[in-house]
Amino acid sequence: MILSFIPFFMIFFFLVIKKYKSYKVMIGVFLFTFLMILGLWKVDFLNLVFASIKGFISAIEIFLIILSILLLFNLLKDKKKLDGIRDFMKSYTDDKNILIILIGFFLVSFFEGIAGFGTPAAICVPILVFLGVDAMTSIIVCLMADSIAVSFGAFGTPVLLGLKEFTNASEISSITFFIGIISLILSIVLPFLMIVIYNKSIKKPFTESLKYLKVCFVSGLSFGILFLVSSMYLNTTVVSVIASVGGLILTLIYLNTTKFVKKNVSRKPFELLKNFSAYLVIVILLILSRIKSIGFGDFLKTIGFSLDFGSGIKSSFNFYSPGILILFIFILFLFVYLTKKSEIESIVSKSFNQGKFALITLIFTLMFVQILIFSNLNDYGINSVLEFVGVAFSKTGIFYIILSPIIGAFGSFITGSATVSNLIFGSLQTGVSEFSIYSKELILALQTLGGGAGNMIAIHNIIAACSLVGLKNHESDIIKNNLKIVLIYCLIASGVGIFIYFIF
Repeated sequence: MILSFIPFFMIFFFLVIKKYKSYKVMIGVFLFTFLMILGLWKVDFLNLVFASIKGFISAIEIFLIILSILLLFNLLKDKKKLDGIRDFMKSYTDDKNILIILIGFFLVSFFEGIAGFGTPAAICVPILVFLGVDAMTSIIVCLMADSIAVSFGAFGTPVLLGLKEFTNASEISSITFFIGIISLILSIVLPFLMIVIYNKSIKKPFTESLKYLKVCFVSGLSFGILFLVSSMYLNTTVVSVIASVGGLILTLIYLNTTKFVKKNVSRKPFELLKNFSAYLVIVILLILSRIKSIGFGDFLKTIGFSLDFGSGIKSSFNFYSPGILILFIFILFLFVYLTKKSEIESIVSKSFNQGKFALITLIFTLMFVQILIFSNLNDYGINSVLEFVGVAFSKTGIFYIILSPIIGAFGSFITGSATVSNLIFGSLQTGVSEFSIYSKELILALQTLGGGAGNMIAIHNIIAACSLVGLKNHESDIIKNNLKIVLIYCLIASGVGIFIYFIF
């Protein structure tokens, strides 16, 4: 069991403490883990190779999102469309605290609700940077915001797919109810934490953040109440979308009564829509592709390939990927803006150079993740490396409710996905709940919430975000900062969970 922790200690020691370059750390950790699993877990060599190939394909899919976002962003920048977006936002407010709430909190949550897969930070981080927020801070706050909405993100995937093997319909109803209540409290806290982080980054005192306490409360409460009500009465697939859109509208209404926005300023909303049209098309395509009744998503899934390596190791790539859709929109707007060949070459070259350094790290990170997941395919019939870690966490008795969301966060930290975290640790959490005083539904709700929190420190999410704004060798600083927020987030979730236990 102790051996299971070694790869993670290596990541923390070399990446966070020693601050080695992320691609060197992940290459080393992957090779060490590959040999460890091969020699000690006795997993078949070919199965490890096949798992690595699956990770490689996943890395390419994520890199395609990064590259597509960069291509579209650089096209809009070259065509001066981003200037129009910036000018409109500045006509609304010069206050970057407000921009962080509107874009960093609500827009991130919205894109998480319709896409997930790293898309929220990929779109919103460059926009915040373009509007004048420091690159490092933009990454930190966007990753922080990409947490609550994750529970029902990508049209409910973490719950609907991540927990389907361990639950029935009535249990899902209870889980979503518990997620909604706990998320209400987290929603009230999170926007203010984001503002505190921003003001700390520009060396402003804590009292400066207090000026925005009411705005943060209104925005968080608006989001949280809609999140709770939607989770109780509406389909799981629309919770994050309704909370982010409805919360944004209510917050904008409130902001118009404050000193934080400019009054009596001539604005051109249709000009904003025109300049923002590429992103609006992204929204429309993503929504259409994720609504099952339309069938568009099912059609996209037929265009691509799938590989079955046996032993449950499967991999696929198809046009359902957000990266493909965004790439299509980039190509579409090349024609809309009558882009010259020389301009296209310049945009492609610039975008690839911006993103290429993330590719190696992504490849070895995702290959590392997959060999961990499939380390259960061993000759001894023992748990996978990740399951051993989870079992070690679970031996805490009555205090397990504190560790339950941390286990979920750990799963997302490594895999970069709350859905995968649920798939890996859902059975463990279900098993532990049978021997604890806490209900299975409450434990799985905390697992899912923790999975959302882990998104803040997910390695490949951080690497992707850094590459989008040209920030190099700062992964350790981001993890250090956001790890504190993750722990606060998980402790709040556990505290509310304990309260729920005594009430219900």
